[in-house]
Amino acid sequence: CVAVSPCGRMLASASFDGTCAVYVRASPQHAWRRACALEGHESEVKRCAWSPSGSLLATCGRDRTVWVWEAHGEEEFECVAALHGHGGDVKCVTWHPSEDVLVSASYDESVRVWREDEDGDDWSCAQVLGGESGDGGEGHRGTVWRASFEPRRRMDGGAGARCVSCSGDGEFVVWNGSGFCNTELAFGVRFQCGHDQAVLSCDWGANGFIAAGGGDNSVRVYGEGADGVWRQVACIENAHDDDVNHVEWSPHDPMELISSSDDGSVKTWMFAVA
Repeated sequence: CVAVSPCGRMLASASFDGTCAVYVRASPQHAWRRACALEGHESEVKRCAWSPSGSLLATCGRDRTVWVWEAHGEEEFECVAALHGHGGDVKCVTWHPSEDVLVSASYDESVRVWREDEDGDDWSCAQVLGGESGDGGEGHRGTVWRASFEPRRRMDGGAGARCVSCSGDGEFVVWNGSGFCNTELAFGVRFQCGHDQAVLSCDWGANGFIAAGGGDNSVRVYGEGADGVWRQVACIENAHDDDVNHVEWSPHDPMELISSSDDGSVKTWMFAVA
């Protein structure tokens, strides 16, 4: 996993060696230079993600933890929280689009919401959604691989207030946001995907559509009808020769979709509404 900071001058890279390397560049015309490596996870770092302000970097790993790092300049980072609670590998971390609120997804079938305590001294788990124990209410029934927030500003002029997650159970769950800046999540709707294996990645685009990649090598797109029902609107059956483990809408063209796979390839696709 690699993640570029909002300012475009820093790049974080999660690694099997248990570290997250940070690279910097002065401008797009300059080459990337390795600035530091963040150490703390006991095993593979699965994902990394920058906060909307770029001041915080989150990492998650096979060791079942989520770490939050604060940037001091571009070459020094301080760990401000090492968060425990998940009962299995943490597959994904993603930030709320406008607030320093973090969502993680895990092998333990849960989605967790983390936020800084009111006194600002520490971070803690604010919500557990779903999970194997059932204590988190309705949710997924398999490993949760990815979560993605609805963009704050959609192409249709609407304001996003939801989050979607995808799972090994072959389903998506849309979580409705409420409270301050819609940072409190609650079960909204569940819908079945067209994948016949685990859904490994999803991304909610500014175009209003949710893209997904799966263990069946396909890339699919889902849209919400006027009746509130989600339906598959596009499918590329054999998009790759192996698992599609990442899909992401381009930040420059809302109708361009990028996918990557265990087959070692990265592909771009142009999506058109039928």
